[in-house]
Amino acid sequence: GSEAVVGRYLGRVRPTWSMTDQPDTTADPGPRSVIIDTDTAGDDTQALLLAALSDRIDLEAVTICAGNVAFDYEVENAKYTLDLAGVADDVTVYEGARAPLLKDHEDADYVHGEGGLGRSLFPDTGIESGDRHGADVIVDAARKNPGEITLVCIAPSPKVALAPRQEPALND
Repeated sequence: GSEAVVGRYLGRVRPTWSMTDQPDTTADPGPRSVIIDTDTAGDDTQALLLAALSDRIDLEAVTICAGNVAFDYEVENAKYTLDLAGVADDVTVYEGARAPLLKDHEDADYVHGEGGLGRSLFPDTGIESGDRHGADVIVDAARKNPGEITLVCIAPSPKVALAPRQEPALND
């Protein structure tokens, strides 16, 4: 067995675990509640699309921060992606920090193209953004569902820096 193989390569060392010590992964925990924090350009739209279409993720919200391209493009790119996935009516996009907290904003148009989607400028979706700041959404979700929200940060994250100022218990 595995002890014999380990013993042969490591002498007297024996594993301290066995397959019976592993957690039961056969139980379906259901979808994971997720908030995605993004600066929506091409790479992030792919991640957002996969999350929106996954039956293992309950996408609670999308928050936007300054990053890859002009902020308004980032917001529209997220809305366009959610609309493409057919979940724009169920998942709200919340705008966050329009600029970095500690430095001047430097976009990456040279990588992602104007607009963030390889210079493909899509028409305005007409979808409204949520009426709250992204940091407030993160804090409220954590307060209402302690330990149950997964925050996926695929962008610079000033909201993550701001959220503990509003709710110090998030650091615990």
